[in-house]
Amino acid sequence: TYVLTYTFDNADFPTCSNADSFTVVVSELMVDFQIDDCTGNTLQFSLTETSSTFESISWDFGGTGTSTQASPSHTFPAAGAYEVTVTIRNGPCVETATRTIVIEAAPMADFQLSIPPERCALLTVPVTDRASGDNLRYEWYLNDNLISENPTIDPLLLDAIGETTSYTLRQVVSNDCATDSHMETI
Repeated sequence: TYVLTYTFDNADFPTCSNADSFTVVVSELMVDFQIDDCTGNTLQFSLTETSSTFESISWDFGGTGTSTQASPSHTFPAAGAYEVTVTIRNGPCVETATRTIVIEAAPMADFQLSIPPERCALLTVPVTDRASGDNLRYEWYLNDNLISENPTIDPLLLDAIGETTSYTLRQVVSNDCATDSHMETI
């Protein structure tokens, strides 16, 4: 808050002068945002740094929608890069923050087993990863036991001495916003 005082004096007219003061309130607007949560292509946004007061807020989700909520949720139509902008207003003052948000392709779990036709007691089964998506994290389970967190795994060595035994291989792939799984029984 500033108090401005002005005085007007005219040398040609010594009796003609005036003085007054007025108060000016300067408020610096600040705004920034973050992604709090995501599920698939749906993201939850919130403000992380903002001025204590503002009159209005608006969001632009890269041409795919808008919002006037302080913490909106938005579903983007597809994987890709989107310019997200939040704008706050207080009187004639305006502040914006813009970020490029990248929506990753959803993970799709898939693998192929190369099962030998003879299916002997000690069975070696090569596994080929065919999962797709961006920035994938992997988990491989054999009969619900985690056996690897790598994209590729060694061939399975399966044993069924004296009886028929079933094995279930499950692949779980995930990225920051989605998870998918695929399983096959041998």
